[in-house]
Amino acid sequence: MKRSFWTRRPSLKQWMLVVGVLVSVSLPPWSVGARSPFSGSSKSSEEYAYRFAYADLADKVIPSVVTVYVKRDLKSMMSDEEKKKFEEFKKFFGDPQLRQFWGLPGPDEGDGEGVEPFAKGTGSGVIVSSDGFVVTNWHVVGDKKDKAEIRIVFADDSEASGKDVQVIASSSMIDLALLKVNKPGLAAIKFANSDKTRIGERVAAIGSPLELRKTVTQGIVSAMHRDVGQGLGNMIQTDAVINPGSSGGALVNLDGELVGINRMIATPAQTGHWEGYGFAIPANDVQYFIDQVKAHGEISYGYIGVEMANERQDTPEKREALGLNKDIKGVLVMGVKPGQPAAAAGLQEGDLIVAADNQKIEDSGDLRNYVARRPVGTTINLKVLRPGEDVQPHAMNVRLSTAKRPSDKDLMTREGGEDENEKSTPEQGVEGSFGLQVQPYRQGGQAGLQITGVAPGSPAAKAGFKPGDVILKINRQPVKTLDDLRRALKARTPGKSIPAYILHNGVPDFLAIK
Repeated sequence: MKRSFWTRRPSLKQWMLVVGVLVSVSLPPWSVGARSPFSGSSKSSEEYAYRFAYADLADKVIPSVVTVYVKRDLKSMMSDEEKKKFEEFKKFFGDPQLRQFWGLPGPDEGDGEGVEPFAKGTGSGVIVSSDGFVVTNWHVVGDKKDKAEIRIVFADDSEASGKDVQVIASSSMIDLALLKVNKPGLAAIKFANSDKTRIGERVAAIGSPLELRKTVTQGIVSAMHRDVGQGLGNMIQTDAVINPGSSGGALVNLDGELVGINRMIATPAQTGHWEGYGFAIPANDVQYFIDQVKAHGEISYGYIGVEMANERQDTPEKREALGLNKDIKGVLVMGVKPGQPAAAAGLQEGDLIVAADNQKIEDSGDLRNYVARRPVGTTINLKVLRPGEDVQPHAMNVRLSTAKRPSDKDLMTREGGEDENEKSTPEQGVEGSFGLQVQPYRQGGQAGLQITGVAPGSPAAKAGFKPGDVILKINRQPVKTLDDLRRALKARTPGKSIPAYILHNGVPDFLAIK
């Protein structure tokens, strides 16, 4: 009878096979092809790489992130009238007996500031070059002219302050500031191409939230190209936890590359607390800002001078009045600034911009960001759909050159000359059948009819006209007199909507009259 493996005397080869099997099944999983991570092992194991991905990331990136302490003298930012009121306040609350009564420290106590108007804040920053350039947010350090006292604390606990820290340039438009620190040999971060960042990609936020320095939180990219209603928009949305003090810190990918500069958090007005979403300025925008500042000493943005419709203004009813398909993506032009490139190139209210240099434009954020990133004097070719009377919109190309974007303050100020309405009170006119009472209007190079009354329940009221609105055009025809208004209204086709271009609270808008 043939003996089994166990009844006959095993050979040396068979013993080696048994021992090999026993060893292989008893060793921990990292033993096959890799040593234990707890004994200085190789990092080739997928399990080890996954477990320590953020630890390796932190080791790589933390040296490139700093904490920014800021103290601002608010008095230097006050108007003369505000300074006068503050001096009265200071005189009252500077009285030693009153301060003692209210339990306030004396001028020589506490931090020694007394009742001087100082503001203190903490943020984060990112080292972008080894020779001392640091990027943070504009809202952390303010403008260069503010002359804030800035103290930088590095990851190794060393510091720089006073004359060793300078604000080179800052921009409220993009909410970035470039600092120069007198400290060579710094650990500069590497930039990612943020245009290739993907929704769902794993990221980490590193900064000093609530003054907790060198804090690392992890999450994913929740969305791209978010328009948060402030500045250029085009934000990266993330669920990596950021809080006050994280501003100016780094949002990085798993390769330790800068994806964005953390900027703001989503906070409901009633709570003011973090609700799970934060926003970062894309790394490519940060790099453009740095390049512009280093080349020209300041940042400038392209500008063409158009007022763009927002989601509330671009409605199916208004698209119908313009003869535009409601499903076509693009930017609806609400107004054109006199003397700016758009006006010189012939853009008009009601035009729909669908592309710029063959790049699709789907919303106002796309157009604003594309134009802003074109250097002043750059030629842009816009593809436009222009509504026509009783015909389908026709496609056309509009070529224009970018101008320098005015400051936010200048943009808030109406362009043009004097307000002629303030010189006199013109005689009012009434368009009774439509339900409007109007008077001539001329201001800032614009002429029209200002509405002084709307009859309740009238066609004008149903169309949405309100007292104070200014009618500029009806059905693309200028309306400057009462006769112009009557002719435009009589030209309506029953049952068909026509657009009325207006100024509402000084902002271009239009209504659909049906």
